Amino acid sequence: LHEKNLDTFRNLVGRMRDMSTGESGPLIIMQLHHSGRYGSHPKILFHEPEIDREAKIAQDFPILSDAELDRIADDVVEAGRLAKRSGVDAIDLKCCHGYLFYELLRARTREGRYGGSYARRTDLVFRIIARLHEEVGIACAVRMDAFSAEPFPYGWGVAPDGSLDLDEPIRFARDLADLGVRIVNVSNGSPFVRPYLSRPFNSDHHPPEHPLLSIERLLHCAREIQQAVPDLAVVASGFSG
Repeated sequence: LHEKNLDTFRNLVGRMRDMSTGESGPLIIMQLHHSGRYGSHPKILFHEPEIDREAKIAQDFPILSDAELDRIADDVVEAGRLAKRSGVDAIDLKCCHGYLFYELLRARTREGRYGGSYARRTDLVFRIIARLHEEVGIACAVRMDAFSAEPFPYGWGVAPDGSLDLDEPIRFARDLADLGVRIVNVSNGSPFVRPYLSRPFNSDHHPPEHPLLSIERLLHCAREIQQAVPDLAVVASGFSG
């Protein structure tokens, strides 16, 4: 999304509204995200042996600086301005599936302003959302992972023993609600590494657990977040594949 193709997006949004039925019409949300280590020009926040191997990231590959992350935040806010001009109702900041803002949530081993504690790992996401609300005037939704299954300290929603721990995901959802976010989509895991967590596999793919266990876990995560943060509209996805 940029100035040269803005009219194309605006026309698309207009056509969607023209074709809608009912009094309220559709709620149109545009997803904004940064591909991170999975983009055509990879960017990483920290090194993690398993994920580095999967994404073919060398051990000496440079890590994004805090200043570079600040510039990415500026770019996201600018994309939000363009999204609003296109006529959408809200934007979705993608914090799941192995991409950059998801890596922020897991950046316990990162040094600097955006790594280590929960407050530092979530700070950039929260500031982007606040700026989109205050500077752009557009509503925000968030697609978030609840459980990543990476071993501690690299995991999100993971206890030191590797088990499910929803303390931080629930805290994250509650903080999003306090910022004015009203819709959260809950998913689990990176499809690049553990696709079975959010995309139930049939027996041909030999997942490490029965697909119904993956579905039950995702339902459990969404239910726990919804009950803990009742003001949020919590949507879970990935029950068929």
